[in-house]
Amino acid sequence: MDARPYLKLGGEIAPVDLNDLDDDIRWGRVPAAARLRYPPWTGERFLPLSEIPALAEALDAPGARLAEQLRGGGFPWASTAFTAALFLGMLLQVIGWVSSDSLGFAQKLDRFFSTYSATGYEPLMLEGRWWTPWSAQITHAGIQHFLSNIAVIAYCGFRVERALGPGGYAVVVAASALVPAVLLALITPSPVVGSSLVGFGLFGAMIAVGFRFGDQIPRGWRRGYGFSNLWLFALLAVGTLGGSAVSHWGHAGGLLGGVLATMVLRPESLAPRAERDRVLRRNLALAAALAVLPGVLVPALGRSQRLAFGAPEPVSLHGEGIRLQIPSRLLEEVREQRRQIEGWGLEDGTEGSPYVRTVDGLAAWATSPGSTELVFAGQRRLRELPDASEEAVAEHWRRLLGGSATPAAPPQPRGEGWRAYAVELAGEGGLR
Repeated sequence: MDARPYLKLGGEIAPVDLNDLDDDIRWGRVPAAARLRYPPWTGERFLPLSEIPALAEALDAPGARLAEQLRGGGFPWASTAFTAALFLGMLLQVIGWVSSDSLGFAQKLDRFFSTYSATGYEPLMLEGRWWTPWSAQITHAGIQHFLSNIAVIAYCGFRVERALGPGGYAVVVAASALVPAVLLALITPSPVVGSSLVGFGLFGAMIAVGFRFGDQIPRGWRRGYGFSNLWLFALLAVGTLGGSAVSHWGHAGGLLGGVLATMVLRPESLAPRAERDRVLRRNLALAAALAVLPGVLVPALGRSQRLAFGAPEPVSLHGEGIRLQIPSRLLEEVREQRRQIEGWGLEDGTEGSPYVRTVDGLAAWATSPGSTELVFAGQRRLRELPDASEEAVAEHWRRLLGGSATPAAPPQPRGEGWRAYAVELAGEGGLR
């Protein structure tokens, strides 16, 4: 009787060295479904490696677990569920667009997606909408915007979940939504919508998997990870780098979040069988913590004006004799754009604000290009009021702008014959 070990793989039978076999199993080069005949272990039969107790330790090595996950992992329920959620979000948007229900559900949907779903500095820090890193993912500018994003998310999401498991996938998605929201809040005033933030995160994770696991990835799967997917990056770059409305900071943040999460997390695909459920629960808990983290950070930062809005800087309204202290975070675009707007200037000589408007004769500016919330600074001469009292002036502005209006401490009059008034307006969102 031939006592040498023989390995049966892909219809071929060949002798094998047991030490080499153990090493190949640990590194995922030989699948658990391969069959071995070695009389001391299997008698005269060829048995699957997974049924041989002597090889159990090798089969439970991280590389072997990763390889088995890639070769025959279960249904990708996490990426499927997220993709389905994006489809549902797009369907609700379409209902809001096309429905004739002007007073009911459809109008509320349209208002939510058009007004309350974007993420960035203003929604997070000024409005306190901590959930917007997620609502922004299900909101798109149109069908074409959605389709281009969903294709990347479906392709990359399947590969990321197959490599990292559903818990690892959830952590990548959470990090890919959180990191760009933080970058957007820190760097740019423009609010952002679209699942491309997570799409770039999943793409970055797919690249990072190739770098992190390298030769542990079975040969048939290596082309799906690492630099083999640079062709996809080229397609993404062509579609986004030239767009004027594209958030490059958001895409960079998503990419960074996906890469960081992939490089540091412990995916359940690498865990021993006995620990896999525990690691899965831990990763799902981590993803949930990242998802709700803005709900903790945003209120905490909002308690400090300097942290949330920056140090106050002097702003003068030329010709009006008014000097204001405006938080520097609201003036960043002035120094970046350096646009000239007549009647406005900073005391450091920088002229202009890119978001200046005029509302009922008052100079005003918004905190971002699409903002419906305005910051006012200006004077208007009130003529022929029946009553020139402070209460009458407050009532005048209450009728014009809505909300509540109360008299405030007035500035110094412009000169002889002038009388100054000041009114503080407040609405449901607070001081405005």
